[in-house]
Amino acid sequence: MLEIVLTAATAIAGGFIGKRLRLPAGFMLGALLATGLLNILWPAAAFPADARVIAQIIAGAYIGMTVTRKSLQELRQMLLPSLVLFTGISIIALLSGFAVFWLSDLALTTAFLATVPGGIVDMSMISLEFGAQPQIVAALQLERLVLIMSVYPFIFKKIIARQRSLQGVNDKVCQAEATISDPVKPEATVKRSNPCWHQHVITLLSASIAGLVFYLLGVPAGAMVGAMIAVALYNILSNGQAFVAPPLKSAAQVAAGLLIGMTIDSRSLSELSGIALPALIVLLECVAIGGIMGWILWKVLRVDLATALFGSAPAGLSDMVLIALDEGGDPAKVMLLQLVRFIGVISLFPSLIKLIATLIS
Repeated sequence: MLEIVLTAATAIAGGFIGKRLRLPAGFMLGALLATGLLNILWPAAAFPADARVIAQIIAGAYIGMTVTRKSLQELRQMLLPSLVLFTGISIIALLSGFAVFWLSDLALTTAFLATVPGGIVDMSMISLEFGAQPQIVAALQLERLVLIMSVYPFIFKKIIARQRSLQGVNDKVCQAEATISDPVKPEATVKRSNPCWHQHVITLLSASIAGLVFYLLGVPAGAMVGAMIAVALYNILSNGQAFVAPPLKSAAQVAAGLLIGMTIDSRSLSELSGIALPALIVLLECVAIGGIMGWILWKVLRVDLATALFGSAPAGLSDMVLIALDEGGDPAKVMLLQLVRFIGVISLFPSLIKLIATLIS
């Protein structure tokens, strides 16, 4: 119990410091760095893993609040960008896997599973089935996640700010930012300025039930997806009555940062020190995916810049959505882009890697 309390206190303090310093996604990044440092200095940091489910439910509820009949029509336009993004990520990941295999001593399955932009837990579990090295896979997947969560928000914020200063703020982007930073529609301002208690209860109850059902069914990112769908339906049918108190978003960000920070320890850092070249390739892969695919979505497919960058970043779905809520991306579109990538990676890549390994051997 003492470990849980100390870990939570460290994450909360780090979150407030991050927010005070005006870091991008300050609550999440501050909690991540503080918890990671704690776990390195005192490898007994602990927190219930179920907290991530709660954080995803809250994030899903916030996304659902931004969904209207008009936004549903806009989401249809994201199907092509989602497919293009997944195709591009697949090509870059396969090239990175071959590079790691050819330039290092790692086995082919280990090389591919380490460079596929999936989850740490998912890829590590798959590596056990493939007879790969799960500790190497986990270390390189962790490098990708920590790099993106700690560095990308700063870079993306600078890029977005520079672009807006050069071209001016497009009316559509202005409207999207206003909706994301404070999802209050003009016609619903009176209703949301002093929401009734039953709006809180119905929103959170519907989000929790649907989120848990989807989670138990094994749907990828099920807690967030279920909560988003339930709250979106409630928001559409009730003409904008869905409401979640803003402090809950901050709490969800702290929880997400805490859980990511707990994966950082002395062992994971030492694992990376012994595989410097593969780690460098993974770094270049992250830059290629975030830069090239983000540029294609923005310039070629006309996705707004913030959504393109956060949607193409090969990190956790819920983490990118939570950051997008703060930094000006459209969270529903970011979620769709990330979800297509995640589902595609988990459902297609294991079979593809097995086929490649069979052909090469």
